[in-house]
Amino acid sequence: MRVVALLALVASAISPSLRAANDVIAADDFDLKIAVGYGRLITPLATIDDADLYLLPSLSWYGERLYFEDGMFGYAVSEASDQQFDVVIFPSSDGLLYWYTQDQPLAPGGLIPTPMPVEPPFEVRGIEKRELAWHGGLRFAQQFGDAYWNVIAGKDISGVHHGWTATLAVGHDALLTLGKFTAGAELGLTYRSKRLVEYYYDNRADEVLPLDYVYEAEGDYSFQLQLRASYQFDQHWAAIARYGQHWLGDSVNSSPLVDRRDSIIWFTGLQYGF
Repeated sequence: MRVVALLALVASAISPSLRAANDVIAADDFDLKIAVGYGRLITPLATIDDADLYLLPSLSWYGERLYFEDGMFGYAVSEASDQQFDVVIFPSSDGLLYWYTQDQPLAPGGLIPTPMPVEPPFEVRGIEKRELAWHGGLRFAQQFGDAYWNVIAGKDISGVHHGWTATLAVGHDALLTLGKFTAGAELGLTYRSKRLVEYYYDNRADEVLPLDYVYEAEGDYSFQLQLRASYQFDQHWAAIARYGQHWLGDSVNSSPLVDRRDSIIWFTGLQYGF
């Protein structure tokens, strides 16, 4: 289960956001890609180790209106060649981080001093398990050639934190094209509601010393960047590189459970498309 969560977390962080496609996709079409190489997940949570990455799968399925793409389920309410409006269900990226660590001991009995100058000083003893939340909501995407933008908003429908999140992203699939080499990028802005931030980042009893340390969670804005490049050898084989960085907002960053201001995921390797 930990491996599944890790792969889902990586896919959500460095895969291109869903968007209206110029190409017509046949119904009941599966798109499976598997990349073998090396990468690294650098987490922002104290007591949670960074992870080496050797495999990066990508799985999509497109029906007449239903689809699945790297962890997201959707239903196209209306679609055209350059835009699409969907009802979607997707996992919380914050929850995936905890799900990835649920089978991993979290600093049993140990003390991890915070690297940030905070008054009063505190020490993290460990981080308890948080549940994975599923969000249900709406998504709108529009494409202009290789450029696109999309917005997706969803509320917790799993009864985990009762909060909501929204992301606005803009990107370009072919900022640089040289023969078979293509490079693209995406910028995003994400809002997390106060309830979501409280559930995933507020310290619980015995997690932090002193025991009376108080963290005041608020709604939070964060920024993210994706860079991706590929060299297509033929119909199936390609060399790929992916980089994703997520800069935490002030509220999440001030949580005693967080020991760095960003999370980073990168991967490079050889990919085969079935």
